[in-house]
Amino acid sequence: MSTEVSTQVTPALHPDNVKHIDGYNDETAKVLGMTETAFSTAYNGIVNVANAREKAKTNPTWNEAQQIIHTQELAYKVMDSISRSFESTRANLVKGINFLEGELNMPLTEAAAGAFGKEIRDQVKGLNTGERQTFIQ
Repeated sequence: MSTEVSTQVTPALHPDNVKHIDGYNDETAKVLGMTETAFSTAYNGIVNVANAREKAKTNPTWNEAQQIIHTQELAYKVMDSISRSFESTRANLVKGINFLEGELNMPLTEAAAGAFGKEIRDQVKGLNTGERQTFIQ
């Protein structure tokens, strides 16, 4: 990932910004890796377009309109790549979130319920009849 800062691109797209998201740590870095990659793709792509624009200005056979047209052709390709990267990243994050929400909303399995049930039965077993009635109510 690029740690170099370019004055040609907004700092908001720098991939290191992902590391400053609330909750970012070694564990979440694995999940946010694709987000860092998407930001890196965008940042580096825009730097490449800006550099291509400067290089196009040095071509003596192109007038200003041709320089812009050739730079724009590259910019369209770069923007397509950036858009696909962000869309893919977003879709993967949404899939991950939906999966985790589904896991958290699932009822307890029999194995887990059985362990709790045994603990509750053992606790209630030690109660006298009046305490059992109170517990049930």
